[in-house]
Amino acid sequence: MLITGRNKQTALVASLPALFALAGTAMAQDTAPAPTLDTGDTAWMLTSTALVLMMTIPGLALFYGGMVRKKNVLSTVMQSFAITCLMSILWMIAGYSLAFTDGGSLHSYIGGFSKVFFSGVTMESLTGTIPEYLFITFQMTFAIITPALITGSFAERMKFSSMLVFLTLWLFIVYVPVAHWVWGGGFMASDGVLDFAGGTVVHINAGSAAGANALAGVAMLNTQVATAGAALAWMFVEWAISGKPSVLGIVAGAVCYVAAVKIKHVLGYDDSLDAFGVHGVGGFVGAVLTGFFADATINPASEGATIGKQFFGAAITIIYTAIATVIILYVVKAIMGLRPGKQAEIEGLDIALHGEAVQ
Repeated sequence: MLITGRNKQTALVASLPALFALAGTAMAQDTAPAPTLDTGDTAWMLTSTALVLMMTIPGLALFYGGMVRKKNVLSTVMQSFAITCLMSILWMIAGYSLAFTDGGSLHSYIGGFSKVFFSGVTMESLTGTIPEYLFITFQMTFAIITPALITGSFAERMKFSSMLVFLTLWLFIVYVPVAHWVWGGGFMASDGVLDFAGGTVVHINAGSAAGANALAGVAMLNTQVATAGAALAWMFVEWAISGKPSVLGIVAGAVCYVAAVKIKHVLGYDDSLDAFGVHGVGGFVGAVLTGFFADATINPASEGATIGKQFFGAAITIIYTAIATVIILYVVKAIMGLRPGKQAEIEGLDIALHGEAVQ
C-alpha cells in the first residue's frame, strides 16, 4: 500500500515539531565543568528533571487527550505513557552513549558505544557539577518528549504497534544524531550553533542553566516574560480578528498563530493538533533569533553567535530530519502498515486498539 499525498504531508509535518522540540533540549553542561559535586546545582537539576518529565506525563498526555474526539482519548493518552517507557529503555541501552560520548573518527556526526547500558558510569561520575546519572536522566526527559510531540501530527490515525516501531527507529536515526551534533560535541557545536533550551517555548525552562546561580535566574525570568508577552500578543491579535479571544489561542502564543491558524488552511497540510504550527514554527523562530538576541555579557557561551549560524543549524536539521522521517515511515508502512482500518477509525481507536473507552 502506497503512502498517499495526505500521508506524505503528515510524514513531513510529523518530523518538524520534533526536530524543533529537539532544538529545545537544554544544554545541561557548564563550559568549564567544576571538578567537584555541587549540592545546590544537583538539587536544582533534580527539580528541573522532574518538571521536564511532567511535560510529557501528565502534561502532553492530558493536553493531546483533551484535543481529540472522545473515542480516541485513551489511545492518545496511551501513546504518551508508552513513549515515556519505551524511550527510557532505549536511552539506557544506547541512546545516551550515541548522543554524548566520543565517536572517534565519526565524532562530528555520532557518538560511540563506550557507555552502552551506562557502562563505566559510577556513583562518582560527574558531568560538570552534577552526577552523571542525573545528567543522563535530565537528557532522557527530552529524548522522551521529543518523540511524544510527533504524535500530535498523526493523532487518531496511526496504529499503536506501528507508532512504537516508527519512534524506536526515529530515536536512533534522527534524535540521537542531531542531539550529538549540537550537545554532544558534533559539527554544529564546533560551528558555533547555540541552543540553550530555546526553539520552542515549552522547552525553555530554568533548568537549562544547569546550576543554581544567576544565569538560572535569568533563564527563568526570560521564560516568564517571553511567554507572557507572546500569550498576550496572540490574545489581542485574535480578539481583533475574530472578535473573541480563545483559551487555546492564548496558550499557543503569538508566534504560532500564523502557521497554526492561517498557513495551515492555505497550504492544506495535515496536522491534527497543530503540532507544526506550535512547535515547528515557534521552534524555528526561537532557534534563529537566538543569534540575534544572544548577549555574551549575560552568558559567555553566546560569544560569536550569529543569525547565519543559527539558520544553518535549523536548516540542516530540517533537511535531515524530514528526509530520514519519510524514509522510516515508508519502511514501517511497507512492513506493517501505518493506519488502522476505516472501521477502526470510525469505531474509535480506544476500543479498536486497546479494548477500552471513556464512558
